[in-house]
Amino acid sequence: MPVPLGIKPGHRARASRRRLSPSRTILLAALAIVLSSVAGGLAYFIPAAQTAIASTGQAVHVPSPSPTSLFTASPSPAPVANVSGAFTVLLLGSDDDSKFGPDHVLTQSMILVRVVPSTKQVTMLSIPRDLYVPMSVGWSGKIDGAYSYGGAGAAIATVEQNFHVHVDDYIWVGLLGLIKLIDAMGGVDVVTSNPEYVRSRHGDLQSDLGRSQRQQQVLIAIRQKARQIAPADLPVMASAIGGELKTSISISKVAELLPLASSFDNPDSIHQIVLLNPYTHGGGPDGSIVGNWDLILPLVHQTFP
Repeated sequence: MPVPLGIKPGHRARASRRRLSPSRTILLAALAIVLSSVAGGLAYFIPAAQTAIASTGQAVHVPSPSPTSLFTASPSPAPVANVSGAFTVLLLGSDDDSKFGPDHVLTQSMILVRVVPSTKQVTMLSIPRDLYVPMSVGWSGKIDGAYSYGGAGAAIATVEQNFHVHVDDYIWVGLLGLIKLIDAMGGVDVVTSNPEYVRSRHGDLQSDLGRSQRQQQVLIAIRQKARQIAPADLPVMASAIGGELKTSISISKVAELLPLASSFDNPDSIHQIVLLNPYTHGGGPDGSIVGNWDLILPLVHQTFP
């Protein structure tokens, strides 16, 4: 369960497409298993084999931070890369909503994941989709709109600008892809009283924040199930979600991460943060959530550089 104290835009990025050889497909599928062990939420990566290079690899251009406005954090200096093998990944999830074009979807799920191999610790920070912030694309609004106007680059830049962090890579997955992934794995075990466990927020007293907690729980359940996957299952995992995944993580990084899988087997190594009150509260423009940045930034910077 999440810890109580966390409870602790520009031009659209262009996508590059390359064909995968069978050996690279298997290698990337193996990375899926590694990342599901390493980062809990990175379990989205289990089917990444086919799409991580072939139909993903969205080029990311991160604009410079822009001035802030009401309800927002101060602009950050240009982020610098982290050191010592630790890395940060921004997980983005979108509903397959027919009222939006395929390149203009909102990111209803935004989870920042920090992996520190030296201490075998992982932190998952759920960012409220309705959080009101200045966008890297030049206007202010709910943070879930950054991706729809500027792709992964705008989403990354907006998160970096407001949370004063550095993001190394991103993963985007569609809701249909998540459904196919879980089906291909034979399902996951989650105790729930709501059939719309991950997607639902209506009828929840905590609304989007309550849903963020449930999403983290499902991701960890995927991580647990991933341990049962054998190498022979990798091709099936690789083709499970087709074009429902985009990522910037390269094959070379795959090879670097493969040896880390067994280092993150302890569930206590995963620290979950959801920004509930007093870190956020309602009352922002257009039904948005207002961040208490004087509290958010110190909390985030305990883990994220």
